[in-house]
Amino acid sequence: MNLSFGSAQTASIYDHARSANVFCAYSAAVAGLPAYTATTLGPILWNGISGNPQVKVVVLGVSVTVTVASAAAVAVGLAWGNAQPLAPTANTAATLVSCMYASGKQPLASSYISGTVAQAALGFIPLVNLDTTALTAQPIENMWIPLDGMIVLPVGSWCALAASATATTSALQYSIVWTEQKF
Repeated sequence: MNLSFGSAQTASIYDHARSANVFCAYSAAVAGLPAYTATTLGPILWNGISGNPQVKVVVLGVSVTVTVASAAAVAVGLAWGNAQPLAPTANTAATLVSCMYASGKQPLASSYISGTVAQAALGFIPLVNLDTTALTAQPIENMWIPLDGMIVLPVGSWCALAASATATTSALQYSIVWTEQKF
C-alpha cells in the first residue's frame, strides 16, 4: 500500500514506520460515545504542532473493540474539524501513546481520551455499527480499519471517535494510528 501526499513523493507505511514516524494512541474504557454534532467528544487526536515547515497529521487507520453493547443501534466513525488553535479543554490524556518503531520518538500531535473542542465537526465518516446484540452472541471480528491517509489534519485541526447519535450505554476500546509529515 502506498500513500501519496499530494506530490510526486510517495512512501509506504513501512517506510514511515522504519523512520520512526508512525504513532499509535490507545484509549481504554471509552464510555458514552458522543454524537459527532457535540463539542465534548470521545477520543481526540489534535494537531497543535506549529512551526516551519508545517507538520500535518495523516490518519492511517483506527481499531475499535466493543466491550459493552449499546442500548441503541448507532454508527461509530470519525469526525473532524478545525478552528482549534489551543488544546481541547477539559481533556484527559490517552491511556497509551507510542511510536510504532520500538524505542522511537514520541509524537508531536496530542491524543486525549476525551475533551471539548471549540466547534462541532465539519465532517463525519461512519466506519462500523454499534448494535444492541449481547456481546456473547456476536462473532469476534477484525476491527482494524485502514484509512490510508484519507483524513489529513493541518495545524489547529482535530479528529475524534464519534457516533451518529449518542451511545450512552456502550463501552469501547480504541486506537488511532497516524504519521506526521512536514509540508
